[in-house]
Amino acid sequence: MKVFKICVFFFLLAGSMTDAEDVVSWVRVYTPDEEAFYSLAYRDDLDVAATRYPGYVDLVAQQSTLDRLASTGLSYEYLQYDCLSPESFGGRAYDGYRNYDELVADLNALASGYPDICTLSNLGQGHVGLGDIWLLKVSDDVAGDEPDEADLFIVGCHHAREPMSVEVPVSFATYLCEGYATDPDVQNIVDNLEFYILPCLNPDGWVYDDVEGTRNWWRKNGYDWPGDEPLDYDWGEGTGVDPNRNYTYMWGYDDEGSSPNWYSQIYRGPSAGSEPENQAVITLAEEKSFDSAITFHQYGELILWPWGYKSTPTPDDYRFEEIAQVMYEEIYNHLGYGYYCSQLGTINGDLTDYLYGNSRTLGFTIELNESFYPDDSEIEPTCAMMNDVLREWAEWCLDEFTGVEIAYFEARWRDSKVVALTWDVSTDTETAGFNVYRESDIGCSRERINRELVYGQGPYVYVDADVNPNLSYDYYLEAIDENGVPESFGPVHIDAAEGSKKAFALYQSKPNPSEGKAVIAFDIPADAAVELVLYDVAGRTVTTLVDDTLPAGEHTADVIGLPSGVYVYRLDAGDFTAARKMVIK
Repeated sequence: MKVFKICVFFFLLAGSMTDAEDVVSWVRVYTPDEEAFYSLAYRDDLDVAATRYPGYVDLVAQQSTLDRLASTGLSYEYLQYDCLSPESFGGRAYDGYRNYDELVADLNALASGYPDICTLSNLGQGHVGLGDIWLLKVSDDVAGDEPDEADLFIVGCHHAREPMSVEVPVSFATYLCEGYATDPDVQNIVDNLEFYILPCLNPDGWVYDDVEGTRNWWRKNGYDWPGDEPLDYDWGEGTGVDPNRNYTYMWGYDDEGSSPNWYSQIYRGPSAGSEPENQAVITLAEEKSFDSAITFHQYGELILWPWGYKSTPTPDDYRFEEIAQVMYEEIYNHLGYGYYCSQLGTINGDLTDYLYGNSRTLGFTIELNESFYPDDSEIEPTCAMMNDVLREWAEWCLDEFTGVEIAYFEARWRDSKVVALTWDVSTDTETAGFNVYRESDIGCSRERINRELVYGQGPYVYVDADVNPNLSYDYYLEAIDENGVPESFGPVHIDAAEGSKKAFALYQSKPNPSEGKAVIAFDIPADAAVELVLYDVAGRTVTTLVDDTLPAGEHTADVIGLPSGVYVYRLDAGDFTAARKMVIK
């Protein structure tokens, strides 16, 4: 590929602009330092295809846009010149990708061919109605609901120009159905997990993008189209909403992770959860409260997890890293290298933040391949590799979510003298009881601190009176099932270095779920302006519980008289922000 200096190329063209200035190309712009990288990576007026910090930013751009970047002096190369033209594909094969009709036929064939373990349902349509949103369920009890089994969610094609993200979920569904009768590993995960597989969330965009002999390189959905094509379509300035910026959790948190501008490729939509595609997923997620999820995208060879709306890690970051490592190693077995693993970059309103923020779902974004439209020859090896990756993920989930599931586990000081540990379980699994373990920050090994099992009905409380107010502690739970098999949880950390000094904290409402009344507790270490707001799952404000300047200490707020449903409460105090979910029966 030829590498150009943008500044030189600009001056060569400046004297005689022709129709070439409107040619749309896929290019890689090299960014030698942080300043250059960030000058391109989060601009909402550019179609950013992929990034690799700090080395490059891939763009899909008109030649006139490249010319306007000339003053930066950055180097770039064409990855595909004039990418909207059939001639630019140069004989590359694309016939191996399913079109919409073939997708529907294949999904129906799975449901009819394996009716004991596979069903197909229709979740509705997008704005234009070019296709339906189809959902497969694969389970040994496919017509029922098994509350003791983990629910796993796989979704593809948030973005229309990502056809491999459709192929992979269909391939895995086929792998499960065809392997159930002959492969003991497949039978084990199907018998003990419930899979919900949605191959194409954005059929309007996908059908519009799928042009025989070429592609439209369309990304968004069908919002505000006057018919079956985008309104006044011009590259990078078409109508449509980015479905992966429209979920309700932290929607519109800032204008870097999503855009308020309709012309942007990361336009978040007119309101949180406004899009029918997102509403279909939100309804399903509220019903299922998925334990783990994977959403497939293209491109970049990445494994990513929350948070995206902010840079701080989640409390489950160690679990995300553990699963990512499992998937990385399987990819390494196939490619000789693994996908890059990290917390999400700057994004808000995306699926994985929504799932984790509302139901603590361990959700991942996997960016497949190194382009939007890989050759046909890459479909089979990519799908075969991802079948193995998804199987390993499912087996990890089977180990992680089988048995006792802890709803919350918290440690709090009482009068700077003792530590009160509270926890509860979120399943009806029978346990013989719990052991409590403690480690201090002076290098002491983990020790059991309870003399007898903590047992009975939750919520559970254990008071640790043998503490030093000048030390910090980590606490762990060990659940013992009826067969004597242990399962560990934690740690939960408490900073005791200054005795009575507390940190900002927002606790799980109690009881949860509740009937009629719930209490929300929170701590602030110093006088602060505090706002505690309750939202519904669509992101709409239900009520403001606290809006005042409060003194340092422990505080509570009562929630009374709400209709049944799922709610999110958010605390803002000084620079501290936290949110939790609560359920009203």
